[in-house]
Amino acid sequence: MKMRIRFAAVFMTALALLVTIISGTAEARITKIMITSVETPTFGGTTFGVNGSVGAYQKLRGIAFGEVDPADPRNALLTDIGLAPRTPLGKVAYSMDIYILRPVNLSNGNQKLFMEVENRGNKLFGPFNLSLEERYGNHDGYVEGVTRAAKALAKERLLLRDDVQRYIDAAQASNVLR
Repeated sequence: MKMRIRFAAVFMTALALLVTIISGTAEARITKIMITSVETPTFGGTTFGVNGSVGAYQKLRGIAFGEVDPADPRNALLTDIGLAPRTPLGKVAYSMDIYILRPVNLSNGNQKLFMEVENRGNKLFGPFNLSLEERYGNHDGYVEGVTRAAKALAKERLLLRDDVQRYIDAAQASNVLR
């Protein structure tokens, strides 16, 4: 019985790997990046990291240009790709806005990249930089946010249910946004 289960597991793993290799993914490539503006420092010169160890950031805005092969069947899901104008090499060109935040002194950073693909021009990570006032409005909004977060963490079993009320009580007793 164990041999049959082990064989089935190996067979299913091999089958999944084969399907992944055969199916592949559609390919698009970036051909050029053009930086259109640089703001150094950004965020009013605010420094980040423990005791400002990372330092100030700079904001780069620009345009990334790329191309995709309209003849590749994996690109058929792109609406009206067959009607799009072609480059001299028969590819369909595209462009997108890019927005990069990076430490002014790159050696002070953690060498990690946080990336977001924009959807219809909307940046979603912007709320990471909101002040407490912008995020919660007032003390009651802060307590409500802590309550939602604590309950969500308990639901995911990342916080003990017995600790939820303790965090809510601490938020209510705090001087945050008073």
